[in-house]
Amino acid sequence: MDDDSSHAEDKETPRLGYCEVCAVKPAKYTCPKCELKTCCLNCVNIHKRELECDGVRNKVKFVPMQKFSSLELQNDFNLLEQVSNSLFKYKRDPVKNSGFLSYNNLPFPLHILRKYAFMRKTQLRFLPKLFTKHKLNTSCVYKHKLYWRVEWVFVSANIKHIDEKLIDSTRLCVAMKTPLENPELAFYQSAGTNGLLVLMKVERSPKYYILDSSLSIAENLRNKVILEFPIFYVIFSYEKDMFDIEDVENIGKMNLHRSKQTRTETSLVNDLEQSIDDEPHNVSAESENINMSSEDVLQPILGSKNQVVDVTDYASVSYENYEYDY
Repeated sequence: MDDDSSHAEDKETPRLGYCEVCAVKPAKYTCPKCELKTCCLNCVNIHKRELECDGVRNKVKFVPMQKFSSLELQNDFNLLEQVSNSLFKYKRDPVKNSGFLSYNNLPFPLHILRKYAFMRKTQLRFLPKLFTKHKLNTSCVYKHKLYWRVEWVFVSANIKHIDEKLIDSTRLCVAMKTPLENPELAFYQSAGTNGLLVLMKVERSPKYYILDSSLSIAENLRNKVILEFPIFYVIFSYEKDMFDIEDVENIGKMNLHRSKQTRTETSLVNDLEQSIDDEPHNVSAESENINMSSEDVLQPILGSKNQVVDVTDYASVSYENYEYDY
């Protein structure tokens, strides 16, 4: 009789214990991440919702030596093998392994775009061709005029307006009238030009430049570094203290430092100018309207437009034998 009762108790006790959610039914499943015991799909969903658990095992979770088993060793081996396969696949992919856009491998349209920016004392940098910002860049040179892709960010309203091609001789206050026609920006429009400030972020710095709305885009971008295309942040005047504004003295020091680097670029640009001068250009009557089907439009957008890769954390761009981190 005693043996029968002991066997009955063993059968009644579940191997994983009881469900830690409902505490009624025997547990059948163990969460790979938090190791919570559940009995059914309903309890699994409850535990994910209440504990905010995604159920995905943490492959790099620390395991003390006392609990390190053959299963943990096998998991580590699988992780190393997965990383090795990913690296091998990356090296064999010609698209992903194409490298950065350096001075030597810039396409001809990008050479022209950078040359015209350099003539306006603006240093233009290009991201690798897989970057989303590079694929979105529609800046071009048309009949010896530079047209920028400009993004307007209205900070308080959290609204973005994009001008695909805006000629750089346009005054900033005139260019800002088009995005202000949006009915959702009525508060900005009521503030007027005097009540608004236009900022531009300093590359590789948390600070911002204050731009002069009475000057043209080309004059505002003078002696500044542009990554692909300019992004203008429009704020109210009373919001100025919320941003870290670059000092005028610091701007002068930065320009002096950049001028030393610019001298090393001059010889390369001279060779580039000679090659560009040899190219035929249409110097007929210049029109402000761009014919998108014209062959004179030089768009620095290469490759397929379908594939978009978002890389926003860190990138190191090799440009003209210098190393720039963004």
